[in-house]
Amino acid sequence: TGYEWMPDNDVDATAERGIKILQRGLEAKALAVLFTHETDYIYNVKPENWDQIFHRIKMGIAKYTPISLTTDEALRILRAFQTSKIQSCSYDRKSGNLIVKIAGETDVPTSIYLYTEKDGMITEKLLEIPAFHQDLTQVFQVVE
Repeated sequence: TGYEWMPDNDVDATAERGIKILQRGLEAKALAVLFTHETDYIYNVKPENWDQIFHRIKMGIAKYTPISLTTDEALRILRAFQTSKIQSCSYDRKSGNLIVKIAGETDVPTSIYLYTEKDGMITEKLLEIPAFHQDLTQVFQVVE
């Protein structure tokens, strides 16, 4: 359906479209948004169908452990990615520490992904970076 979700009273089809749209953003590690027009779609959906639709969507994207945000909250994070930059990362094998140096500033917490490999399996872990107003060095303990 492109950028338009087009919800309707077909609960299964509407949920499936919503899941596919959100998966596209979640797979890309981008802002995942369900967008529709009230005048064309929302008012036509029966109130009793909304709970079913959103429950199915929630279950369909659960494996991504999405974080629900308002648009304002999401845009603050996106702005923070523009006002900060990872300068360097290093890993100390002895201590197991990942040292991340970040330049710039943010007014909200952000995050980075850490990817590790063990026995041919790659795992992903979200690491939180606190808000900061001057260059920051963040140390994370990496368990092997």
